[in-house]
Amino acid sequence: EKMIRHMEVCHHMCLTCAIAVESKEPNAWQICETCEKVCLHCAAMCEKSDDAHMKKCAQVCRDCAKAC
Repeated sequence: EKMIRHMEVCHHMCLTCAIAVESKEPNAWQICETCEKVCLHCAAMCEKSDDAHMKKCAQVCRDCAKAC
């Protein structure tokens, strides 16, 4: 349950970041920095799992963090 909540927060943070950048929100840079931190934290948690889907999630989170 804790992992699912972290993943949900990460998902919403990524959406917020995308919207902020697309709309040229003045605070987009700060939002992207926070998104990067959230994604890296989620990736670290997902990597602890032996499940293939969780490994894929970790990679997607790391890719998103790089994009930020």
